[in-house]
Amino acid sequence: MQTQDHLARLVIPSPAVDRLLSLERIEEEKVELFWREPHTKQQGVERVQGLQKNPDRYNPGRRNFLSSMAQQPAESIPPSSYLRLLENSKVKCSNPLYTTTFIKVRVTSGPLVGRVGWVCEDDVFRTVTMP
Repeated sequence: MQTQDHLARLVIPSPAVDRLLSLERIEEEKVELFWREPHTKQQGVERVQGLQKNPDRYNPGRRNFLSSMAQQPAESIPPSSYLRLLENSKVKCSNPLYTTTFIKVRVTSGPLVGRVGWVCEDDVFRTVTMP
């Protein structure tokens, strides 16, 4: 995988980051249960519209979580750096309608080679290696 054509934020792993991700994973599981509850098509449309208008109602605490993650120590990964996926947190890192999550990566090129940390999938794209 490779970073997009802009700087990507590599959040340094720490007990505080692990705790934030763990607590948010629990919250997101609760939200997932809500979305899986039986509902009509119209109710589903209303839920999505409600989520767009008031995301905090459907994802309480998300704004605080993202703000806390933004305050964690981090380094900037240069554009077009190569990364290796190590772990998927399953915790969303952007718009609640998107499925992008924080992923743990190892930088495999550039000045940060060997560094490990968390990035948002929005900042990377998957590369394909041909045999």
